[in-house]
Amino acid sequence: MLGETQEDNRLVDIPSHRAALIFFEKSYNSRIDTCLSYLPGEGEPLEESTAAWQDHLAIIETLGAEGQSSDETDEEDPNIYYVRTLPWRSKGLVLKVSMTDKARNTTNAYGNPRSGNRPRTRKRQRDAKHSQRKAPRGKPLNYYDQNWYNKLTPGQKRALGALPAVPFLDTSFDDMY
Repeated sequence: MLGETQEDNRLVDIPSHRAALIFFEKSYNSRIDTCLSYLPGEGEPLEESTAAWQDHLAIIETLGAEGQSSDETDEEDPNIYYVRTLPWRSKGLVLKVSMTDKARNTTNAYGNPRSGNRPRTRKRQRDAKHSQRKAPRGKPLNYYDQNWYNKLTPGQKRALGALPAVPFLDTSFDDMY
C-alpha cells in the first residue's frame, strides 16, 4: 500500500512537470524570437544595435530552455505573475535576459495586440521566492552567481562543468531597456 501511494504521487507530478517544461520552452522561444526580430535580414544594412542583439541572442541560446526562470500567479490578480529567481544566475545574466523581455514587441503590424493569449505580465521582486530547480550544467562561468558558485564544494564545481567566462557585450544600447 505504501508503494502504491508513492507510485500515485509520481504519476500526479508528471503532468505538472511536463507543463513546466513546455513553459520554459515557450519562454526560451519567445526570447529567441524577440532577438531575431531586431536583427537585420539578409542584405539589409547593419544598425548600431545589431551587435547588442547578436549578444542577446547568443546569451539566450547559451542559456537554453533549462535556464529560464519560472513564475507564480498573484493571488489577487491572476493576470500578474511573479518571477521566481534562480539563485545560481549572475546579476549580469539576469539583466540581459530582462532587457530582452522588455524589448518584446506585443503588437502586430497595425499596432493592435497580437492574436492568441496575452503575454504574461511578469514582475520581478527583490524578495522573490527562489526556484528549487538545479543549475544547468556546462554554462559559462559568468552566467553563475559568484557567491553561489563559491559556496559549492570542489566536487559540485566539477559536476557543474562551468565553461570559461564569455564576457557580456557592454553597450549603451542596453541602457534603453
